[in-house]
Amino acid sequence: MVNASLLAAYKTHVVFPSHDGGGGGGGRAEALELCRRAADLGDASAELLLGLWLRDGLCSVTLNPSSGGASVASGVASLVKKNELEAVKRFSSAASKGLAEAQFALAQCCFEGRGTSKSMPEALR
Repeated sequence: MVNASLLAAYKTHVVFPSHDGGGGGGGRAEALELCRRAADLGDASAELLLGLWLRDGLCSVTLNPSSGGASVASGVASLVKKNELEAVKRFSSAASKGLAEAQFALAQCCFEGRGTSKSMPEALR
């Protein structure tokens, strides 16, 4: 059974991430940890969100006029390393629970060959 207070905390942090003011993404790190825990407990929406973060890599870009362009905020880029194979596992788990968005994300991965072999029949399934 999924812990309701953990899920509420994770969803609150994902929707309203706090910022630690130093550019380190402390609020995002806490949201990520809560999301991982909820996903590990089997919450389909947390599995989907974690899968999206894993597929694309979670990173925050800030504009830094002194360097003349965009730069990755320190400490944030390392929150979630891109891992398409793990993303497909998370999408598959959430999709098996009937979450349509996860089914779509899984189909995209199958169609594009991200984290799995490219397969049109699998994408259409």
